Amino acid sequence: MWCGTLSRKRGDRVIWTPELDERLILLRKSLSQRSVAERLTQEFGTTITRDMVRHREEAIRRGEHIRSEGNLFPDYAYTAHKNFTHIDEKLERMREIYDTFAGRKCFILSFSDLHSPLIDFGMIDRVLRKYELIIERKRKEGYTVVILLNGDIFDFSQMSKFAKGKHRVNVKEEIKLAQELINVCCKMADYCVALLGNHDARLYQYIARLAERDPEVIEYMEEKLDPLKEVAHKNFMYINHIELQIGGMVFVHPFTFSKVAMRTAQNVKNAILANRDMMPNPDKIQGICMGHTHQVGYYLENGVLLIEQGHASHDPDYRLERKTDRKWVKGYAVIQLDENGDIDLEETRAIPYVERKEALA
Repeated sequence: MWCGTLSRKRGDRVIWTPELDERLILLRKSLSQRSVAERLTQEFGTTITRDMVRHREEAIRRGEHIRSEGNLFPDYAYTAHKNFTHIDEKLERMREIYDTFAGRKCFILSFSDLHSPLIDFGMIDRVLRKYELIIERKRKEGYTVVILLNGDIFDFSQMSKFAKGKHRVNVKEEIKLAQELINVCCKMADYCVALLGNHDARLYQYIARLAERDPEVIEYMEEKLDPLKEVAHKNFMYINHIELQIGGMVFVHPFTFSKVAMRTAQNVKNAILANRDMMPNPDKIQGICMGHTHQVGYYLENGVLLIEQGHASHDPDYRLERKTDRKWVKGYAVIQLDENGDIDLEETRAIPYVERKEALA
């Protein structure tokens, strides 16, 4: 008869050792879980129940009993954190996007704060028409043309904690209008690239609130209701994150805001440089191009170009009721990178959009 003292009892919890796991596996080849529990209790002098055997068997099936030579802990413990964060997944996606454009000269038109269904299609139409010949020339010069959507593609006002007003927005229409924009961007550019902003995040936060009692529902709903996954264009790339890097330029849509002109950009720059290890190329951060503030400005600070690129949306109702200290400014950014990813400071800028009152021809 097998006799062992291989398990130890901590409170009411059995500490499963490799030897005890081996014995369980051997006994289960011919005995039921209940019989295995009784046998292990007799052999090891500590109470082991059927449920303990069942749970341990499930852990063994997942490989949680494996301990490589030299490891103090089971092998699974060293990578278990990946089941509880999205950091590795997002860093990998940032790397994929960075690598796509590495070694290429890039000409980038960046729009942010589109807030579908309030997208100013008239503004974007005029800007894209204005750059048609420039885009054609840049392609002949060997540039890859990119249209970048720098966050807040959607407004998702129905998921907001703020008052909704009298106009209820059909989310399907909101997504449909954003897809109309993406369709044209993918047609005009070699790539259309998008990242998410604080308004886009409202969808996931809303789902999380609804499903907080059942975490499995959150995972399912996020997968099914990710509106940008429905985009079929092969030249469309996006990241479910507020940052990405192309060459020396970091594009970001922060959640923070300062009323002081360009202070948000300064704060974001300091945060990115302090955490540069989370960028695909931490040694090549030459500029920060950001949305969120609805302001337009750019300047060079300690060798880093800071850009606040304005917004590309019509005013929402709440601007009449909750006026801001600084007027919102429509605008966009133009970024030019050489084949080494270096920013061409002569060709890179934020451009305020001058409203035209006459109808399109």
